[in-house]
Amino acid sequence: MTDLMIIACLIFALIVFFAYLPPKRAYVAARCFKLVASAFSISKICDAIITYYTNKK
Repeated sequence: MTDLMIIACLIFALIVFFAYLPPKRAYVAARCFKLVASAFSISKICDAIITYYTNKK
């Protein structure tokens, strides 16, 4: 259960981090982070962030 809480906190921190970046930098950061996170299940969250900023353009 604590592992789940840690993952939830990390995901929340990631979302807050991307929210405070300008759109172009957030898009680039999400693409770079996806490369790093591809071994983990958080790549789906990065896909969602990338899709959001792609549609925002």
